[in-house]
Amino acid sequence: MADFRPVEANKAHILTIRPAPAATVLEGANAEWVEVQIDLSSDLANWRLQHLRGLWRPEVTKPVEWEWVYTWGSPSFVRAGEIYRIHSGSRVRAATHPLADDLSTGRIHVYA
Repeated sequence: MADFRPVEANKAHILTIRPAPAATVLEGANAEWVEVQIDLSSDLANWRLQHLRGLWRPEVTKPVEWEWVYTWGSPSFVRAGEIYRIHSGSRVRAATHPLADDLSTGRIHVYA
């Protein structure tokens, strides 16, 4: 049995950010992504990423809202040096097959 405790360390850092155009529909959410490189082999259970742009909410006084997108389930073990491309539409599911237009190698894709 293993005892997993939180680690006070930088587990990953952002390499690239690719925002989608503001007019992107929900079905095209995977066009927006961020790439992160893992710095510390560990469990990234429920590691989360904040959306890159605010969402306009006309029905509330404060019109900018941020949504948290969970990109890994629990547990999710990653190794130092791995690179993940996390698509904006992702929901707790890792896929190792790239999109057709991805020419980069060595990326582990996480998308809906």
